[in-house]
Amino acid sequence: MAEILPKFYVSASVNYTMGEVISVIFPAIRALREDRDWTQQQVADMLYLNRRTYSAYENGVNTITPELLIQLADLYQTSVDYLLGLTSVKEPYPRSKNQSSSF
Repeated sequence: MAEILPKFYVSASVNYTMGEVISVIFPAIRALREDRDWTQQQVADMLYLNRRTYSAYENGVNTITPELLIQLADLYQTSVDYLLGLTSVKEPYPRSKNQSSSF
């Protein structure tokens, strides 16, 4: 029997299955890492993770938490929307003066 994945609601008009979210995020974070010529070990070190743990995120084995998604967006200087495939614009949104980086 096929696994039934829950719906992931992005907004009232946009919703994806968790499988659809996964299929967008993992190629995006791999492409962003490779664009910078970074190894998985380098990214894992920057995120204070074990390389195997980061590799499992990048390969879709581990589920990415919202906190990690934000950290990845900060690290790759992009938006969470880009990582989720909601925009094709790689640049991050401007930060407000009161908002600080999570790094």
